Amino acid sequence: MDTERLRRNIIATQTTLVCRFLPDGILSFINNAYSTYFHKKHKELIGHSFMSFLVKDEQDKVQRIISSLNKEEPIAIHNCRLLADNGHIRWLRLVVQAIFDKKGKLTELQVEGQDITERKQVEEELRESEERYRSIVSNIPDAVWTTDEKYRIVFVSPNIELV
Repeated sequence: MDTERLRRNIIATQTTLVCRFLPDGILSFINNAYSTYFHKKHKELIGHSFMSFLVKDEQDKVQRIISSLNKEEPIAIHNCRLLADNGHIRWLRLVVQAIFDKKGKLTELQVEGQDITERKQVEEELRESEERYRSIVSNIPDAVWTTDEKYRIVFVSPNIELV
């Protein structure tokens, strides 16, 4: 197998979403994971905007990130929200790499994406659980504190002032 076919085969078969697009956002390449993730055929995506799946305010953020890339710092990482075809919000961790020609002109961008929706949901559930814990503990009339495994105090209820 020649090197180019091998390279394309590796990109096409990996589970990470991979795409390339022109500076105007028009997709020029996607791998199979990308088309599968968005439930679209290659021909439905190539020639269309990379930004089309992103939530509106994310489009602006990603555009600012792209504009900030240069030859010295060609890579940026960003977690962003997109609207899935079922109407639900999904989270992707994007690694955006700018590709420049010899004169330093931006010619293309490559993005690798991983779905981090479950991680974001777990983080939100943990945050809510911590809020409930602090609310309950703050309303107990006694002083309550929490320590870590080295017995360092990591939380003290506001009622400590009453003791």
